[in-house]
Amino acid sequence: PEFRIKVDRNRAALFGINVAVVGNAIKRAFSGEDVANVILKGEEIGVLVRLKEQDRVSSGDLELISIASPFGSQVQLSNFAKIEKGYGPVTLERERQQRVVYVNARVEGDVKGAVDAIKKEADKLALPAGFSILYGGSWEDLQETIKDLVLVMILAIILIYLIMSALFESFMDPFIIMFTLPMTFIGVVWMHIVTGNTFNAVSGIGVVMLAGIVVNNGIILVDYTNLLRKRGYDLLDAVKLAGRTRLRPILMTMLTTVLALIPMAMAIGSG
Repeated sequence: PEFRIKVDRNRAALFGINVAVVGNAIKRAFSGEDVANVILKGEEIGVLVRLKEQDRVSSGDLELISIASPFGSQVQLSNFAKIEKGYGPVTLERERQQRVVYVNARVEGDVKGAVDAIKKEADKLALPAGFSILYGGSWEDLQETIKDLVLVMILAIILIYLIMSALFESFMDPFIIMFTLPMTFIGVVWMHIVTGNTFNAVSGIGVVMLAGIVVNNGIILVDYTNLLRKRGYDLLDAVKLAGRTRLRPILMTMLTTVLALIPMAMAIGSG
């Protein structure tokens, strides 16, 4: 709750008084003003002048405040101002020199789903000019994390391609291996649909790990295919034989990683 003092500027001007003078007078009456320092028993003490406590209790006390005009007279505040009771923020917060109001909530479950629901309702609001809604907290952290993961994924793909190009001494073989990466998203999408989960930061970390597994499997297959080609096999026969021969080690590598990560994926146990 607060008292709002609405000054009639035209009427106040008749007394030679402006809003700044009114504000200073009210501040001196209720908050006080340091006017002097006195020495008592060797100690310097400030002198604060303001109304008595019983004279600064209600809105009626505000109306009785006298303001000195340039003409040498004292004018009561009630002669040119109205006092109304209203409600306002306890504190005014600013961020980047702009006033802000924080609305905090604790989300139970999916952060993205909660933000989407809030945005859907917020879009129905007619915001006045100069007002905007920004979403922070966990949602802002999630967006930054996803951006970082995308950057890490791109850098990882570039570095893996360059390293394999140096090892294979070819630009085509690494390209064939990297071409298997988009196929991994088929399983990622279907797994999220089956489990009913949304793509989040943990999913992004899993995609980065999955890219490493797929590249490793591709290296095993392509390297053995090149070895068979050097032994005189045709391309098609070499690919078929390499697929049959390397299927078991590829499945062993894949299953070892998948089985190890199942407890983490299912969130079994503490933490």
